[in-house]
Parts: sequence; C-alpha cells; structure tokens
Amino acid sequence: MSHPGLSGKDIEQILLQSFIPLRWYTRKEAIEFVEKTGTLTPDDRRIIDSGEIQFHRRTSNALRDLARTNNTLERNEITPGFWQYRLHQK
Repeated sequence: MSHPGLSGKDIEQILLQSFIPLRWYTRKEAIEFVEKTGTLTPDDRRIIDSGEIQFHRRTSNALRDLARTNNTLERNEITPGFWQYRLHQK
C-alpha cells in the first residue's frame, strides 16, 4: 500500500535542485535538504516496517535511483555501505 507524502520522484527533484556541481554529499546531507523544504507531512515522518522514517528511506532510494538508473549522480563508496554522491560530470 502506498502512503501519501513526498514521492521518490519529488525527493529526486529536491536533491537535483539542492546539489551543487563538483561537491560530494552524504545521505545525511541529502536528508537534511529534504527536511529543509518544509514540505514534509506526518506520513513522511512515519516509522516504516524497517524501523526507518519514511522520507529517510525514500531519500536513500532516490539517491540510489539517480546514481544507478539514469546516471544523474555519481556515487563513491567511502567505506563498506557508506556512500557519497554528487552531480554526474558530463
């Protein structure tokens, strides 16, 4: 069942508008960008089955999708499981 709130596509747009070229960002910074928009609803802040906050999970998914699916973001694994992201250099 889908829950209202920001969609993954909404979050992708927030990230693309927030990231500055050549600068690397962490997942934590990406979450902060989404939070600073002031558009989060109670549904975005709900705890999902994994124990995460909904918009945190959607932000992680947006980062992954932007890096894997359409190659909009570059990603770099700093340590196992800890990634950083930046706008893809064309």
